[in-house]
Amino acid sequence: MIYMAEGNQNQNSSRRNNFKIYIAVFIALILLAVGFYLYYFYPQLIPGMASTNLQDNVNVLIMGFDDAANSSESDGEINVDTMVLVKLDTLENNLNVVNIISEDKSVSEDIKEEELSNIMAEAGALTGTNIDYYFTVSYNGFKNLVDNLEGITIELDEDLKIPGLALNLHEGNNNLSGKETLNYVRWYDYRTEETTRVKRQQKVINAIIDKAFQEKGLVDIPELFNTTVDTFKTVNTNIEYTLITELVQYLMKNKDELTIDYTVEPAE
Repeated sequence: MIYMAEGNQNQNSSRRNNFKIYIAVFIALILLAVGFYLYYFYPQLIPGMASTNLQDNVNVLIMGFDDAANSSESDGEINVDTMVLVKLDTLENNLNVVNIISEDKSVSEDIKEEELSNIMAEAGALTGTNIDYYFTVSYNGFKNLVDNLEGITIELDEDLKIPGLALNLHEGNNNLSGKETLNYVRWYDYRTEETTRVKRQQKVINAIIDKAFQEKGLVDIPELFNTTVDTFKTVNTNIEYTLITELVQYLMKNKDELTIDYTVEPAE
C-alpha cells in the first residue's frame, strides 16, 4: 500500500524522512552530471545527439533501494526505502518534489520491470499524475561511486566521532571512503536543525563533482559511469539519454528562474 504524505506530523519523524529524499535526489543528480559530461566531451559514445529544447513537462518517480546491508535474511528482496515524485513544469519553470511514503514495500533483487510498472501506476493514481519515467538508485551504488573516485575530501570545522557509524573524522580535510561518505550523509543529529544536515549533504555533492571533474580524472569518467551503471547494477532508468541531456540543459539554462517546491510531511 502506498499513501501520499500529508498533514502536520511530529518534527523528529519529519526530519528522519527528509534525508531519504535528499540522498535519492543527489545520487540522481550526480549521475546526471556524469551523463552530461559524457554528452559534451565524449559525443561518440552517444551517437545521433544534437542540441535540443525541452518543451514538455516531465514526471519522474525516483526510487531509492536500501541494499546497503546484503543480509542472508533478505529472502532475495530489497526494501524500497524512498519514493520521490519529481514533477518539472517547463512552462512555469517549477520543480515540484513530492515525497511518497511506502509501507514495507520491497522488490526482488533482480528488480523486474513489472514491479516498477506497478509502483509507478499506484503512485500515479495516488497523485493524479501521469508518470512516464522512473529512476532507481541504491545505497551501494552511491558507495561504489565514491570508491571508484578513490574517495572524496571533506573539510570539517571540528572533530566528528560517531562510533556506531565507524566515523572518526578530525578538524580540517578528511578523505572519506564510500561507506564513510554514506554514513556521513545519513547521520542525523537530533540536537541540530535539518538545515545543518542539508548543508552537509550539499558539501558532499560538491566534493563528488569536484573529484569527478578534476583534470587528472577526466579520462576515467566513461569508465566510472559504465562501472556505476552497468557493473554494479545499482542504477536503473527508462529515461533516454536524449531526455537526460535535455533536462540538464534546461536546468542549467533556467537555474536562476527555477522555483522548487518540496512536500516532505510524513503521514501517520
